[in-house]
Amino acid sequence: MLKIDVEGAEVDLLEALLSRPGLLERIDYIFVETHEKQIPALASRIAALRQRARHIERPVIDFHWN
Repeated sequence: MLKIDVEGAEVDLLEALLSRPGLLERIDYIFVETHEKQIPALASRIAALRQRARHIERPVIDFHWN
């Protein structure tokens, strides 16, 4: 399990993780606190990550953790 609450840096971290399938397959769950309300410039990148995550079976990625 991986919990991510890094005040806006979650976008860079998730983009890097999603580009490494070998690493992802070692994680069962990812819980992410997103900050697009506090940092509106991140909204489109977070939306793209949510879309990408829909097509990943493992790990389960929960973008609504806070």
